[in-house]
Amino acid sequence: MTSEGKCRLCGKTYKGSGMARHLGSELKKVADEKGKNTYFHIKVYAGPYFLHLLVKNSIQLQKLDYYLRNIWLECCGHMSEFQFPNEAPDWDDFDDFDPFKVPKKMQDKLKDKLYKDLEFTYIYDWGSSTQLVLKVMQEYKFPKKLDEIILLSRNEAFEFKCSQCKNDADYINTEAMYETDYPFFCENCNDTQEDFDSEMILNIVNSPRMGVCGYDNDSEPKYPFKLVKLN
Repeated sequence: MTSEGKCRLCGKTYKGSGMARHLGSELKKVADEKGKNTYFHIKVYAGPYFLHLLVKNSIQLQKLDYYLRNIWLECCGHMSEFQFPNEAPDWDDFDDFDPFKVPKKMQDKLKDKLYKDLEFTYIYDWGSSTQLVLKVMQEYKFPKKLDEIILLSRNEAFEFKCSQCKNDADYINTEAMYETDYPFFCENCNDTQEDFDSEMILNIVNSPRMGVCGYDNDSEPKYPFKLVKLN
């Protein structure tokens, strides 16, 4: 699959492989070393799926966790964790898990954990896990106080064809996922499907969690494309 997305700073479309470089050049134009508001440019990816975020350095990890859940992952309130190089998991957070309490590790501020070129991982759901890789591309200062998390770009939704008739697919069959490399069906072919349970379907969504657990919420309407002004 060819991965590409629109830059929300200029409105142009770029391939996923070149988006970080393009955004870096755009952010340099508006950044100011004398600015008092510091932000990280973070790339988040899983296979061909990607997000580019501008994130205020003073927020806690829990806010980044909440954002990732909302745009890509949340289905059943599963546990999640950020994992950093040379840092052991805090198993106390799991032993004493309280859904109404923010885990201690999630209370850490980004400025105390992140630095340029750092790569770390994020795992949502320890049963049917979805794992993301995050990379800190650069750190910028701005004179203006901005939103705590700004979406700079995300991959455009991929097109999937029905494995039977080759028309546009409507569903991913979660049973067929374990039997075939291409478990996509249109509504008509799904209804007449004999090899797999036709009720084991989820919607096709723009997320690396597509087809996993109960994830069935395409978040695109919550994040419509719009140009972002940073100055």
